[in-house]
Amino acid sequence: MTIQLPKELQPDCCSIVEWALSGQYDPTKPVLIDAVESDPPRSISKGKAVELIASLVGAFEKNTTVCLHLANDILYPILVLAIYGSSCRWTGTNIAYTVPELEHQVRVSDTKYVITREEHLETVRAAAGSAEIILFTDILFEPSHGSSTSTHEFRTLRDLQRESSVEILYATIRAIDLQSVSTLASTSGTTGRPKMAARTQRSMVLESTAIEEYPKPYQVRRLYCTPIFHGFAAPEMIINALRLGIPSYFMKRYDDVLYAQKIQEFNITETFAAPPMMVRLINNTPDAQKQLQSLRTIYSGGAALVPELRAKFLKLFDQANPPRITQVWGMMECGWMTTFRYPESDDTSSIGRFLPGCEIKLSATRETLSSGQEVGEMYAHSPYGMSCYWGNAEATERAFEDKEHYWLKTGDIGYVENGKVYVVDREKDIFKVNGFQVAPPELEDAFMALSDVKDAGVIGSGPNLDSEEHPIAFVVRANLNVTAEELKQQLRQRLTRYKVNYCDIRFIDAIPKSVTGKILKNELRKLAIL
Repeated sequence: MTIQLPKELQPDCCSIVEWALSGQYDPTKPVLIDAVESDPPRSISKGKAVELIASLVGAFEKNTTVCLHLANDILYPILVLAIYGSSCRWTGTNIAYTVPELEHQVRVSDTKYVITREEHLETVRAAAGSAEIILFTDILFEPSHGSSTSTHEFRTLRDLQRESSVEILYATIRAIDLQSVSTLASTSGTTGRPKMAARTQRSMVLESTAIEEYPKPYQVRRLYCTPIFHGFAAPEMIINALRLGIPSYFMKRYDDVLYAQKIQEFNITETFAAPPMMVRLINNTPDAQKQLQSLRTIYSGGAALVPELRAKFLKLFDQANPPRITQVWGMMECGWMTTFRYPESDDTSSIGRFLPGCEIKLSATRETLSSGQEVGEMYAHSPYGMSCYWGNAEATERAFEDKEHYWLKTGDIGYVENGKVYVVDREKDIFKVNGFQVAPPELEDAFMALSDVKDAGVIGSGPNLDSEEHPIAFVVRANLNVTAEELKQQLRQRLTRYKVNYCDIRFIDAIPKSVTGKILKNELRKLAIL
């Protein structure tokens, strides 16, 4: 039986904030819980969430973009909902971004406000441009006597708060245009530098509705350490945790030892884990592996989960009662598209069944696998997909096979069989590192900006059990004495560390190119296996 909604409140006719606060459960029950900070304990109930959101709604100028340059925190969903409730757009960034990466997102998202912690001020100052910087402060607690920030140059979250009421909050959020853009999600799409996928209030509500699960025969308690700004976990962490009253424990980042400890300490039954996390858990200590036994469901997304890794991960558990590993497939442009609903489990390497309203059709150009299976590029249609790439009409035009009916080019080669979706390859060269998309042109541009580099071409390696996807960069040196490690040190000034640290740099005499100057990636792939 599905969760019953109040008759007067339907998901296609209310704002995100009203939807997130529509759950019927004890409003004093802790829902958003800090898994690490315990002195004093930090948690947020639905009642406290309403109070905090009400105090912040209207703090930002309408129809502007607010960038959250923050790590996971239980106040993060509150800030996003306050941004939504102010008729503004939210965009989230990776705190590991370098100045050029952050500057790019601030600029292309038309950011007016950047909220960040003091430890990130140096980067944010250099990247923010004309955007106002607002310092994060823990508004869960009253400031201690005599406490102050190290600078009075910036407003803080506490400065933004104002007297309000539930009545004022609901009057404000019920006036929101449901077709207005609420979210600008950073994505490389299937090629090129990061763009902003624009999604409306209505689309975000419909996605959160589509991924709600049926009641389960166990108490759902979730531990999150995946990035909250990423489309894999964002709808659950920001909207559904509060809406469904699911006890949700937040960690700022993944840590091998702490993650396993917290699963045991809080009797966690569900978690979200990209394949790189599974690899690290497999390589963890036997004692840490024993601490995982309460898990009943693991959602895997952000990167391909190869069958060998899935099988090896399941061996960590009691074989009489192993957890479900269910893949989630989607894009920042269209949200979740497929998964398996409880209690279905699958060992065929499928990425799931379609969520309500989602469809896929294959391109006219197709290939036949050795098995006889016909495959093609998958075009996706989703009722909660993006409306455009913000401020980029040309990229929007390229993104859709059929703009009138919103058939989005996914860049994935696959097929559908018995209602299950399978991905076998990528049509473009984009790949993922630690679950984050990396576009070769971005790395190539960074290499070409280095004086020690004459030319460069980048491809992605395929995932396997022992090695996750990573960049392979073929570089023609201008300085024959420069080493791969020295180039990495230079790249770290321009790119996030995960894009650089796992990069396999190989020096060659010339980059193979067509007569028009296009890099011949197939030739690079041949070189990669030599």
